[in-house]
Amino acid sequence: MDHDLPSRIRQARQELKLNQTEASVEWGVRPGTLASWENNRRRPSPSALSELNRILDSILGAPPQEPEDGPPFPRAPEPLRKPFSGTPGRAGG
Repeated sequence: MDHDLPSRIRQARQELKLNQTEASVEWGVRPGTLASWENNRRRPSPSALSELNRILDSILGAPPQEPEDGPPFPRAPEPLRKPFSGTPGRAGG
């Protein structure tokens, strides 16, 4: 998810023990551009975001993905027995 992009940039940079300038050189962007992404002042273009996510995924691993239709819900348990279909109080059926 993109809302977590600044923290992923910072985490990857720290894992590699790089400052912003060193990371920007390593990742092929201007130092001010990387700083603005990391400080959430600007958003990368779609093509830059794609490449940046590829780089971050290679360092940090891919973030967990949520299904498009929302978070998964646990499946309802199966009934222990079939529902009663007879008339209450009458034996047989």
